[in-house]
Amino acid sequence: MKCCLLFQILIIVFFSNNAAGQKCEDVSKSCPYFKNNLLCEDYKHRIEDICRLSCGWCDEQAATWGPWRKEGCSVTCGSGSEREVRSCLNGGRCIGPRTRTVQCDAGTCPKDDCEDTYNSCQWLKLNDYCQEQYHKTMYRICRKTCDLCDGVNPDQPVTLPPRPQWNVSSECSRTCGGGTNYRIPRCPAGDINSCPRIYEDCNTQQCTRKYCDDGEENRFDDPTSCCRTPTSGRCGIPKIKSSFGRIIGGRRTTVSQWPWMVRIELTLPSGHKQLCGGSLISRQWVVTTAHCVQGFDVRRIQLILGHDTKGVRSMRAERFIIHDEYDFPRADIALIKMTTRVTYSDYILPICLPRGEKTPDDALCHATGWGYTEERRVSRDLLVVGLRKLPYEVCKEAYKNEAVASKMSRRMICAGRISGGVDTCLGDSGGPLMCQRCSSCAWYLSGLTSFGPNDCGTAGRPGVYTGARNFEGWITQHVFDIEPGSYTCD
Repeated sequence: MKCCLLFQILIIVFFSNNAAGQKCEDVSKSCPYFKNNLLCEDYKHRIEDICRLSCGWCDEQAATWGPWRKEGCSVTCGSGSEREVRSCLNGGRCIGPRTRTVQCDAGTCPKDDCEDTYNSCQWLKLNDYCQEQYHKTMYRICRKTCDLCDGVNPDQPVTLPPRPQWNVSSECSRTCGGGTNYRIPRCPAGDINSCPRIYEDCNTQQCTRKYCDDGEENRFDDPTSCCRTPTSGRCGIPKIKSSFGRIIGGRRTTVSQWPWMVRIELTLPSGHKQLCGGSLISRQWVVTTAHCVQGFDVRRIQLILGHDTKGVRSMRAERFIIHDEYDFPRADIALIKMTTRVTYSDYILPICLPRGEKTPDDALCHATGWGYTEERRVSRDLLVVGLRKLPYEVCKEAYKNEAVASKMSRRMICAGRISGGVDTCLGDSGGPLMCQRCSSCAWYLSGLTSFGPNDCGTAGRPGVYTGARNFEGWITQHVFDIEPGSYTCD
């Protein structure tokens, strides 16, 4: 009975969408069924246009419809659909549908193929050729490097920048505190665009100390810059601030300073343990690199939170998720779900996700881990090291002859010091590259330790990190209880 009625209603809906005119007649053969079963009033909103005769609605005068009102296109660009609604005038009863769906055009979508077509774009950027007077030219050749993917002012005059010169250092990206420049020595190819660039640290002298206003404090490890002291939020804000004693070039620290730091111990079939790092991002989820967990039995993964504190918790993994595009080092990211939820404390707190914040070049960030040190052994203490965020081209050039070169992309972060001496190392994989917000002292996850040179801290070969900002959408598809850290910048 229900099946039959449903079928008849579907027929009714079909006819109601195709009925025309307001004659006193039945359009569907199912109308007597509704009359005989006293269903006319129950389904009047569906059949009043096509069963007027059987249901006795011939004497009702139909009112006039008002104009269609648009409710907004379903997309912000390109072709989509839009719902339109109309109302009966003077409160009467109208014949025909009240709503309809039509196509809409929200304009041309921005192109996804925002790539540079010139090999020396970074040199041009470092030498201030991304400024407005060069926008028209830069849009044609360096639109990605100069952040011009959305277009330029059509009235801007065309000004051609000069070509790079042989073996002449570009202007340093900073006047103090450590920046980057490069030069292009002549090579056998003889083409300045195809010859390798030699990147160098520059202006490494310390900047002038800055004294902060009320409500501010110096950025971590940087007395030359201030940030706003966070007063609210649950992610990226340590409750205990530790002092330091004196990774590669790193210093001893404690988990209480970095309460989101997770020690991941993976037991091999031989009984030996492999060490990785991870970051707590919610009460039950840890983010790490895919190469740390790939091929492991989830039952052999142990996660230690609050390590070496009175609030230590040892947790087991329930499952882990590796990114679908993972092909080391491409998309080197994974999520581990713990068997139970943790309780936040002074020693266990989550780190913020970027929430779209982009780490600028030359920003001072920090990495932590229990990995190998200068003594070529795993550290018993958690170590922290300051790393400068470098232009992606530095790492692209450094590893261009390695097997990983074909799988490198701008979804990775290059960080360290070009002259070497500071780096993450074996055992630090999966651990966080952390930066402070542009608008406050709160910490966010900028990257995950992925790979570097075999001899950690080698000059000219900085570390490479999976960019967390580029995979934030993938993370939030699987983790729903992430703390809502945010930022605002001028």
